Amino acid sequence: MNIRNCLTALCLVGLLASIAIVEGQAHAAPPPTAPTESEAPVCTPGGKLIYGTWQAPDTMDIQTTSLQIVIAMAQNIFDPLIRLDPTDNTRYLPGLAERWEISPDNKEFTLYLRKDVKFHDGTPFNAEAVKKTFERIVDPETKAFLTLTALGPYEGTEVIDEYTVKVKFSKPYGAFINLLTEPLLAPISPTAVEKWGPEYADHPTGTGPYMLGEYVKNDHLTLVRNPDYNWGPSFFHQGAGYLDEITWVFLPENATRVAAFERGEVNMIDRVPPDDLARLQQEGKYKTLVQGLAGAPWIFVVNVTKPPTDELAVRQALAYGLNRQAIVDLVYKGTNEPHFSPLEKRTLGYDPSVDQVMPEDQELARKVLDEAGWKVGADGIREKDGKRLELIWIDWPGSGIMEDGQGPVFQAQWREIGIDIKFESYDVGTAIGAWNEGRHNLGEPFFYWNDPNVLRFLVGTGSGLNWTKVSDPELDKILEEAEATADPAKRKPLYVEAQKRILQNGYLIPTFGKSLVLAMDKNIEGIAFSPTGYPIWFDTCIKQ
Repeated sequence: MNIRNCLTALCLVGLLASIAIVEGQAHAAPPPTAPTESEAPVCTPGGKLIYGTWQAPDTMDIQTTSLQIVIAMAQNIFDPLIRLDPTDNTRYLPGLAERWEISPDNKEFTLYLRKDVKFHDGTPFNAEAVKKTFERIVDPETKAFLTLTALGPYEGTEVIDEYTVKVKFSKPYGAFINLLTEPLLAPISPTAVEKWGPEYADHPTGTGPYMLGEYVKNDHLTLVRNPDYNWGPSFFHQGAGYLDEITWVFLPENATRVAAFERGEVNMIDRVPPDDLARLQQEGKYKTLVQGLAGAPWIFVVNVTKPPTDELAVRQALAYGLNRQAIVDLVYKGTNEPHFSPLEKRTLGYDPSVDQVMPEDQELARKVLDEAGWKVGADGIREKDGKRLELIWIDWPGSGIMEDGQGPVFQAQWREIGIDIKFESYDVGTAIGAWNEGRHNLGEPFFYWNDPNVLRFLVGTGSGLNWTKVSDPELDKILEEAEATADPAKRKPLYVEAQKRILQNGYLIPTFGKSLVLAMDKNIEGIAFSPTGYPIWFDTCIKQ
């Protein structure tokens, strides 16, 4: 059945920027949360979950996607090689790898694999499958993006025996162990890749509890229960998933998505607008949930090479001059919170002390600009050497900033301290190209990622996503050391140090956290969440 027949006003979804994506995060991001024995719902197999989501996939190939929705879906199609302990998010548990060894220099990772696992197409899971998975990522013809980033300084994979594999890196890469806990680096069926060739993008094949049923581009995707699944983690129930089917229906327009939910055409929706969320809560007929996500929050990248943001005083004034809570109250209304750190609270390296580095203080912002020689002009905008304090903010329709109403409020707040913001809006490709070229003073991306090494992408010298254009050797050294070790206890203080340096120098200005806002029927029980904060449907059931 074509899901479109039971819905109205379906339209194509707009792309989220290829940077606002990755699903994954770090040791300190709370891992999948399973209900305790006393809380666990009494579930019986059966039922169909129909989930109205705001974004359609760009591809169903986990190795080439740049969209968060694909990674959210992939949680249920693929199994990670390693999992995080739900009660201790610095402790790793077996996944498809039963155990592992890390060389003292953090350059070699030996994985000892389960022997009882099969891919959805019946292909045995083994060391050769792991090797081919990683080889496909680094093959230029694959055109991998996020997965290639996750593999870092990958050097090669050696098959030791049928169920033992050694992954090698050209330099220490302790972050690898944490990145294995999410689906970006999960094994894919080599048989399916060979069979489908370029069409594999429409036929994702993993080892997870759900497998592809039907995919109609820009309309819906349905996963069906994997009846043979019997290798889930100990913190979930054992055996196959409860739900018969999970269908994502792609409904990009907020009004259409909410209306479909209230008509009963879908039994869950995401990205619920604040006013609709409040109304649904008051009606008392539904459940609602606001789930924090991991990685980097909504965050300004400040171009340190383009005047006037090449001046430290201007960058610091931008940070001091904000009133985030006022924007949260006006725009988000309880579905988000101010954020003062470059890492989300769920992510390893987040520490409350970082929140105090750049306090909100408009008087201090004015003082910093006064001392730097920026004097208030007749129209309230500051000037120096005959030039106005004017900044270019480059964005694109569909990024979420202007749609949510943040942009004009930021503009008004900064005008109060004498800074004039000029918006330039382009299609996503042109906007990202402008960031790459450094034509902006400000841009505001966000990242889903399962490791704090997201900071290296944003401010590391030579990174393709370093839209700040920063080259800071001391910061590079801290970030490299933090990424090199696999020990969370050693990594966290280094990332705290890095964040403080980033904020003090005004390279990045955090604004708000990211959140998954859901509304659902009351009989949906047992949703767990990945380390990044995306739903895992394995323990989910629809109670009758």
